[in-house]
Order: sequence, then structure tokens, then C-alpha cells
Amino acid sequence: MPEVTWTHPWLYDILKLIPINVKSLIDIGCGRGIIGAIVRIYREPTRLVGIDIFRPYLDFCHKMNVYDELYERDLRKTHLPFDEKEFDVAACIEVIEHIPKENGLKLLKELERIAKTVIVSAPKVFFVKRLTMTTPFKNMLVNGTLRISPNKVIKF
Repeated sequence: MPEVTWTHPWLYDILKLIPINVKSLIDIGCGRGIIGAIVRIYREPTRLVGIDIFRPYLDFCHKMNVYDELYERDLRKTHLPFDEKEFDVAACIEVIEHIPKENGLKLLKELERIAKTVIVSAPKVFFVKRLTMTTPFKNMLVNGTLRISPNKVIKF
């Protein structure tokens, strides 16, 4: 069993932003499936999709059977293989700070293309975290915002 190394302090706040009747959600940078698991438990979507670049995380999510579909994808490359407004919600929680700013801005536009609602969060402060697994990304300092498409922004 993996050691608990990270939980988002605003999980409940994020869950409240996801409509009760959500039918489809894509979890961008799904990691070990924390967002997918709470959505599966508390929202019961008919389609739950996870995307991550890190194969061990995808293998873990597959083993836990959290998502209906899993994709290995480098988010620095912007095109996502989905149709316009294919998802009710795109959640990108604590991910965007791991990619360069230009790629992050392109990713936001791509999320707005594939989802009716986009929820994004990033750390508000710089913190040092003990890493238990190496990933191909470097952390970048960002101010935290929780953005709900198309025009609502919550700053922490």
C-alpha cells in the first residue's frame, strides 16, 4: 500500500463545484485518482476519464478501477483526442504548475474546447515536498486559483 504523501486541502471545495448530476468528467493529470475516486463516490458519473503522463500512476488507477478510460498523455502537447464539449467537466487539480507557462495556457484553451465547465487549481505558495517517486516534471511556482469556466475565478 502506498504511503499517503499528498492530499488537497480543498477537496471538499472542489467537489462542491462539480454538479451533482454530472454525466462525464475528465481528470487531467489524474495521478493516483484522488479526484476520480471522490467523483465516482459522490457524483456517480456515467463516464469518468483519467489522463496522466506517469505510467505507474495509470497502472495504479487501472488496478483500483476508478476510471472508465485511462490515457497516457504528455500535457505539454496540447491536442487532446476528444470532441468539442465532449465532457460536462474537465478537472485539472494541482497539475498545471508542472508544465511551462506557454503550454499551460494552450492546455487551458484545449480544456475549454473539450468541456462545458473547467475547474483548475494550483498551489498558492511554494512548498518543499518529500518526493517518493520521480516524475518527468519540474515544479514551478504559481499563485493558486480555482477557475470555473467560462467566467468565474476564485483566488485562494
